[in-house]
Amino acid sequence: VTAPSTFGRHFLAPQLSAFRKRYPNVRLDLKLTAKKMDIGVGQADIAIRLGPTVDPNLGVQKLGQIEFCLVATPSYLKSRPPVHEPIHLAKHDVIELRPPASNNQIELYRSGKMDCVRSVPGVTIDDPDTVKVVCMADGGIATIPAFLIVEELRRGELVRILPEWSLASTPISLVYAKQVAPPLRVRAYLEFLNTTIGVSRPWEVHLPLDPISYRIGLNVFQVVSKLTEAMKA
Repeated sequence: VTAPSTFGRHFLAPQLSAFRKRYPNVRLDLKLTAKKMDIGVGQADIAIRLGPTVDPNLGVQKLGQIEFCLVATPSYLKSRPPVHEPIHLAKHDVIELRPPASNNQIELYRSGKMDCVRSVPGVTIDDPDTVKVVCMADGGIATIPAFLIVEELRRGELVRILPEWSLASTPISLVYAKQVAPPLRVRAYLEFLNTTIGVSRPWEVHLPLDPISYRIGLNVFQVVSKLTEAMKA
């Protein structure tokens, strides 16, 4: 089984023990990599794919979709220009995640309208967990899967940028070779994933949309920071 590192780490690994208890005679080899591996030719029986999957030789089962957020730390934002519209992102350090970002652009959606902002990312990374680490170190504005940053948003360690706008979601698919009937081990794992994480969908999280509070909170943070610096001077 192959999957992107972050997805495998957060959603497949916690289920391995339960799968082994249910199917003790099935050995599972989990390969976590950003590289897309071939299916059914000795590399992998099953793959978790993020993004569109179009291949007539593959069977595809949809698991759900992952939502993304634009975020940054308050300490990064306090000394940078405010972001009230998508065009303002061009004046900021951007940490680009590949995918979903491509061609150095960020696509944002609101009320049926799409706004595309081109940027020159200072850092490009293909792993969401690493993007989060760089962002938390005041590295700039980043696109991060929502499930990775729930607690940081609640604690105020990260704030959402342009929360009234949304980013395109990324579909999650289970893929396998369909030229022949899947072996029993493949059918067992497909069924297991569909009835566990396919039902609970732990990547789906609720992030409150409150742009007014965000802007007020950020302005207050900036004012307090400036007053603190003035008192130290």
